[in-house]
Amino acid sequence: MANSTTVRLSKKSKARLEKVALLTGRSLSQTLDFAIESAEERVDRYRGNVKTLLRLRQEKSGHSDTSQRVDEVLAEEKTER
Repeated sequence: MANSTTVRLSKKSKARLEKVALLTGRSLSQTLDFAIESAEERVDRYRGNVKTLLRLRQEKSGHSDTSQRVDEVLAEEKTER
């Protein structure tokens, strides 16, 4: 028996994973490994606060110029340190 476990995903996430698997010719397991490796590389390259980066990615700023909000949040982060 392989060293594995069950991972629960939303139907939307599974569909996205299946799409990438199909495009790359990989199994779902290989595609998930690829996605995790890619995420780890991005986190390793980022020198700032990862939680702030994730919050910015998910946040609905209400600004038409997204970069304006990014600058504001990063400035707030610096003053909080």
